[in-house]
Amino acid sequence: TGNTYSVRDFVIEALKAANLEPDVEKYVEYDKLMIRPAEVDTLVGDPKKANINLNWFATTKFAELVALMVNNDIELESSK
Repeated sequence: TGNTYSVRDFVIEALKAANLEPDVEKYVEYDKLMIRPAEVDTLVGDPKKANINLNWFATTKFAELVALMVNNDIELESSK
């Protein structure tokens, strides 16, 4: 979409979608050795080829997409 979001942004939206308080530290543990070095350039998807070749344009917002993913996973877990 040409927009940037962090993993933290994703986790916050996922917690909201799961009706949990968006407190990342409460729910997520991570290894500080796995954090990327500061010199990594910003990574942004470029949808130009899809726009031109497929006439495709993103219509789903970030928070909606995360909610769809979380709700699908919750549904899959519920059906086990």
